[in-house]
Amino acid sequence: SSCRCLAEVCDVTIIGVKPQMAQAALGDLKDSWGSKRSAGNTNPALVLSIMTGLQLSNLKRLLFTFSTSEAASRVIVVRAMPNTALLVCRGISAFTLDQLNLQQVASSKKTRGDEQALTQHATECVHGVLGGHVGVVVGPIQEHLLHAIVAYAGAPAWLAIFIESLSDAGVALGVPRVMANRFAAETCFGA
Repeated sequence: SSCRCLAEVCDVTIIGVKPQMAQAALGDLKDSWGSKRSAGNTNPALVLSIMTGLQLSNLKRLLFTFSTSEAASRVIVVRAMPNTALLVCRGISAFTLDQLNLQQVASSKKTRGDEQALTQHATECVHGVLGGHVGVVVGPIQEHLLHAIVAYAGAPAWLAIFIESLSDAGVALGVPRVMANRFAAETCFGA
């Protein structure tokens, strides 16, 4: 398939499907990640998941037949969670790396670099891919912290409710709705 061909040659692949669709979307791609990249490319390929709730351990089961396979040693697996503000390039995203996967990639004969160098490579890739679109990128962090961050900052609907309440207060004080909305939103944006 054309998706398999891309997975075989891409330096960075972003997986952004709903978690319940992951198995169907990734089934034909198992073990293909980075398998036909240029021989001179000593940096490992990177698979970046932005799927909500799919932990790295479960993601690796979808990507590789065995997490100890040769295929797993040529790819750094990353999980990131941008928040909804990325739609206006004002978001923030955290990302996490799988330490066992990094150790495996570091010990591969096809890859040059230790875990620290590979972490730096992955960080640069994630910043390059997400940074210009998301806004701020933080990481790598521990995976359990990613869950916590998503819980309170993933979709900041609470902020919209606050802005609406602030605007309502302006309207109650006699400010026209359009003007009250703008002042409430800009006040929060500037904070």
